[in-house]
Formats: sequence, structure tokens, C-alpha cells
Amino acid sequence: MKNNNVNSTNLPSIDVIIVNYNGIKYLPDCLESLFLSQYPSFRVIIVDNASSDNSVKWIKKNYHQVTVIKNKINEGFGKANAKGIEYGDSPYFALLNNDTKVDRNWLIKLVEVMENNFYCATACSKLLFMNNPEVINASGGGMNIIGYGYDHNLFSNNKRASHKIKDVFFATAAACLIRRCHYNSINGFDLSFFMYHEDVDLGWRMNLMGYTVKYVPDSVVYHAFGGTSMKSGSMQFRNRLGLRHALRSLLKNYEITTLKYILPLFCHININNFKAGIATGFFRALLWNLLWLPDTVIKRCRVQRSRKKSDKKLSSLIWQDVQLPVQFPDYSIQNRKSFKNKSVGEDEINIADNTTCHLGYGWYACEPYFKDPSVVYRWTREEAIFFFRYSGRDGLLRLKVLGLSKLLGIKRAFTIYLTQYDTLSSLPICLKYFFTIESDHWESFDILLSGKPGYVEVRISVAKTWSPHEIFNNKDYRQLGMGVTATIESICN
Repeated sequence: MKNNNVNSTNLPSIDVIIVNYNGIKYLPDCLESLFLSQYPSFRVIIVDNASSDNSVKWIKKNYHQVTVIKNKINEGFGKANAKGIEYGDSPYFALLNNDTKVDRNWLIKLVEVMENNFYCATACSKLLFMNNPEVINASGGGMNIIGYGYDHNLFSNNKRASHKIKDVFFATAAACLIRRCHYNSINGFDLSFFMYHEDVDLGWRMNLMGYTVKYVPDSVVYHAFGGTSMKSGSMQFRNRLGLRHALRSLLKNYEITTLKYILPLFCHININNFKAGIATGFFRALLWNLLWLPDTVIKRCRVQRSRKKSDKKLSSLIWQDVQLPVQFPDYSIQNRKSFKNKSVGEDEINIADNTTCHLGYGWYACEPYFKDPSVVYRWTREEAIFFFRYSGRDGLLRLKVLGLSKLLGIKRAFTIYLTQYDTLSSLPICLKYFFTIESDHWESFDILLSGKPGYVEVRISVAKTWSPHEIFNNKDYRQLGMGVTATIESICN
């Protein structure tokens, strides 16, 4: 396939590998965007994991230029990708999830970075949530000291994010480019992993070999985040597989002196979780790793003999704590379209209710106020959104906000962007309000409401966030904006 819009001089051909499992819902958008990529030469290889939703039939009918490899059973992520990688022969191959849509320049931006640095083994795209493209899904991947992987800047606002290329611990496999010769030199994916943690383990071994792993923010891909993998089970399934694979990675990749400290810590934490009633599948993970132990020992010897970097030299890429620097929301994130289709009462909102359908992106889990536990509220991130349905009656939107200005020693500033959508008109009314806080107490801020019935989007944008860990040394690594009380008072006449 050729594209005349791109200067093809000296650009290498690319194999783009997509693993598919019952992805008919996502494949049309994925492949349509992929074939609009501004890159002169690439081949698409889809490895189908025994789908039952007519995915293969649809691909062959609509994209005859795509090579399809059919598995008789679901072989998981790593093995299926390995088949596609082995089938291809280009100097680079890209891994792409089937529940993604790519920006036109996603591929060339990755190639440009890797062509300028032979020791760069892999580079990954910026992942944005498909249903909330203002929000980051991942800007590369990290790992904590006990082997748990995480996505950098998960749920952060894209507008506030850094646009610099940086070294990361691993390239998120939902959208990345890999140099074939370096991949082969470390024996590729660990094929004992069914799914989850493959990219963490691969990035770890690439770093150990002295290669670099890059995050490229100008390469943008939109991700449905678990759009097809969640069909294989719940988050519990995901965490269980991730845990067992993380343990094998620890056993293979850490130096023995590090492992003597980390392994007991890993076990201690998971046993305590079990005692607390947290189902992590730890004992299943132990059993699985005992069964694989002979192979793990062989792989460990291979890794340790060939490694070029010590654990100490890699420490800057590893989060030096057990507590991960990411938090998942305790509610279902809404966007403008999804909220518009919800059936909710007029002139009401409850921020503290984790079953609410009023909250957009940017909120941490609700918590009790430290001075009065009867007051439940949420902290925003650098930006947070909520929605409510408006009756059209003149009224008052009252926000109660906690800024802790004196504690932090600075005047806290935030901006409210209020957008009213009239049910009868396509033209919204947009208003902007700027506020400051100079105390450690709750302060009320009122916004007048008027106009026709419809729904309202309220966006809270904070000038500067702060981390509790930096103040209290309490391992709370959240970047907090403003605290907002549990309820937005009903709009009054």
C-alpha cells in the first residue's frame, strides 16, 4: 500500500499486527483509521483467536488486503502476537489493539523516533480514552518495586500533559512499534503468559539489555480500554492473571540480592490482602508459578547472563514504593453523549454517590471530611466535569469548595466553565467564572442559572494541583485539585 502524501524516502516497511477476539464491534473503526495512516508502506496482519462473532468473515469481505491468521482456540495475547510477528519479515512491527482508532500520523511519529536511535528497542503511542479523548489512558508504562505494572498519567487531563518524548519502563502494547532484531535478541514475549503483563515483562528485559523504551506523545491512538479483553472476564480475572505473571517476571528479572528482599515483601502483601478478604488469586498464582518453576529457572539464567544493566541503574524507571501512583475512579465516567441519553431527575446532582451518572472525568473516590466524617466529598484532579439536567427555571447553582490555601501557603485559584445545552437548539451557551480561595475552610460559590430546559456541563479547572505525600509524607501520591462537597444543592427558584 502506498500513500503519496508522505515522503517515502528511506522509510522502512512495517508489519502491523492486530490480535482479534470477538472484536466485530471495534474492527470497522480500527481498520478504517489504520488504512488512513500517513505512512507509505505497511502490511496488516490480524491473528484471530477463534472468534465466534463472524469477525474473520467480515474482515475478508471488507479488507481483502489484510492477512488473517486463524487460531483454532483462543491462544491469548502473547502467543497470538508471536504468530503474527513470526509471519512478518519487516525490520519493525507495530502492535495494535483491535479496540483502537489511530491518528493519521501515529505510525510515522514512532518510526521517526526509532530511526534516530538504533538502541531504541520499542516506542509507544499516547493512548487517549476513545469515549473521553480529553483524558489519558496511558503515556507509556511503569512498574513498582513488587512488579505491578501501571499506565503513566492514567485518567489525567491531556491538555495539561507533557509533550516531551521520554524513557519509560515499558511500551504499552495497545499501540507500540518494536524493532525486530532487538525483540529477537531477548527471545520475544514470554509465551507462558496467556494475557496481561506481557508488555511489562518485555519492556523490563529490553531495559536490562541496555536498550531504551520511548514514549512518543505526538503519536496518538484512541483506546476503548478493555473493549474486547474484558469479555474474557472481569477485572478480577485481569488482576489474577496479572499477579501470577508479575511473580514470574520478578523471579526471572531481578538480581538475586534484590529478589531476596522483594519476594518476601510480595508474599507478605498478598497474604495480608487475602486475610483482609481481598480476592487477588495469590495462592493460584503461587501454584501456577510452582508448576512453571523449572522453566522460570531456565529463563532466569538466560536473562541474568545476558543483562547489561543492574537493578540499581534501572531504579529511576521503577516506582520505588508498593503503593501505585494511580487510582481508578469509583464511578462510571460519563461524557456529554452518554449523559444526554440518561434518565435523571431535573435540577439535582450528588457528587458523593458512586452510582451516579452525573460525573464526567477528573474525580477521585469520595471520602469523609477529616474534620467532620459526616461530610462526604470528592477531590478533583487538575480538571473535573459533572453534568445535570436543567428544568429551565431561574435558580442558583451552589458549589462548596475546599482549597486548603493556608495549609499549602498559596492562594488557590480555579475556573468554572459552564455550558448549557438547550434541548431545542444546537447552539450551547458558554459562561466562564474565575474564583480564588484563601482559607482552609469550605467556601461557597454561587452561579446564577437561567435559560431554556436542557442539560448543563460544569467543568472545574484548577490552576495548580498538590500532592498530600509532599506535605504529610503519607504515601498518598494523588495530584489534588479542589475538594467539592458531597452534594451540589438543588437549584432554587
